[in-house]
Amino acid sequence: RLAREALEAVLDPTFLEADVFAVFERIMRDMEPLFAVDKDGRLSDRDIQRAKQALFRQSRAGPLSKATDGQSLPPPPAAARLPVLALGDRIQKDLLRRADPPLHEHLSALGIEPQLY
Repeated sequence: RLAREALEAVLDPTFLEADVFAVFERIMRDMEPLFAVDKDGRLSDRDIQRAKQALFRQSRAGPLSKATDGQSLPPPPAAARLPVLALGDRIQKDLLRRADPPLHEHLSALGIEPQLY
């Protein structure tokens, strides 16, 4: 009986929007390092590696209610290469080319960018 009441409280549609937002906010906070560039729009392989490590650390950091520093990053320059795009390019143009050359050629011939899959 207690478990049923707890489950009903957790799945209460009244709070669905707030619950979904909390999950979305946490995902976006954890993904931030993959979308951040420095003020000049430069990004090295080392920066990408640091961003990935920060992402994995944040994903293991704890409960959804964990506070952030409250600081937001300034918007990146228009020409900036986001870490998530650089990572996708490396996966498709380097790793996939070595692991599965026919698939790499097929995706490249179709013009399918790595951020689409």
